[in-house]
Amino acid sequence: MRKSGKVKQAQTIFIIIGLIFLIHGLSLILPFVWMILTSFKSRLDFQDSFLGLPSVWKWENYTQIFSLLRIEVIKNGSFYTYNVFDMMANSLTMALTRPFFGLLSVVLCSYVVAKYDFAIRKLLFNINIFVMVIPIVGSLSTTLTVYKNLGIYNNLWPYIIFPGGPFGFNFLLLYGAFKAIPNTYSEAIFIDGGGHLTVFLRIILPMMLPTLSALYVLSFIGAWNDYSSSLIYLPSVPTLAYGLYIFQYDSAKYGASLPEVLAGFTICSIPSVALYCGFQKIITKSLAIGGLKE
Repeated sequence: MRKSGKVKQAQTIFIIIGLIFLIHGLSLILPFVWMILTSFKSRLDFQDSFLGLPSVWKWENYTQIFSLLRIEVIKNGSFYTYNVFDMMANSLTMALTRPFFGLLSVVLCSYVVAKYDFAIRKLLFNINIFVMVIPIVGSLSTTLTVYKNLGIYNNLWPYIIFPGGPFGFNFLLLYGAFKAIPNTYSEAIFIDGGGHLTVFLRIILPMMLPTLSALYVLSFIGAWNDYSSSLIYLPSVPTLAYGLYIFQYDSAKYGASLPEVLAGFTICSIPSVALYCGFQKIITKSLAIGGLKE
């Protein structure tokens, strides 16, 4: 009787947890579905039926975005107009290159801290923990001042090549992954006459490639959807996310209805969704930390 009671209790807990996850999943999926359905509505159709299906599927909303969405910015004292394709090019440039340089700095720093014993090793690890505790807005004004003094502010390629410090969550993730790799691999290379660079390039990097691929994909998605960084640090180089932010904020100025705005957001979300669906197995398998030791 006691065993059957424990089994029923475990089943009840399992059902409750399953319902919580189901409700949470629906809360994430339903707004996305509503956005897609609304993007096919006309202005009057949206006013008559806020949550219903489109009475007539208006595909023109997606084509009108390419003519309506044009952002005017000031660059070098002159006005420049960016269309959708220009902003897509900026987004693609940013999403492909900035995560690469950012991940490169994190890999080098976390590998050295995890595998080599030197004087300030623990200090660097503790600095990373401290930096993660500070809210981003707490250092925003200081970062902006530093970027202006270094010539990075409103300058695309310096902003891409110098993506900030190597600290953060990715540092902890890679630190734990590097720490878990046995030192016997390095010792075997040293016995055969190889050096530290050989160990890193021929042993460590191939073993870490799945994890690095997952982090790059997630960083790409984050950079593609990031509008605040362009708004703050690159106001004259609008990305697609930045342009859509301005577009929905001043939709009346552009003469756009909410369905047309949501059509633009749907277009912007396609690369992120497609990329995540294509690499979801790599992401879910790779992003696991067995434990951190220091």
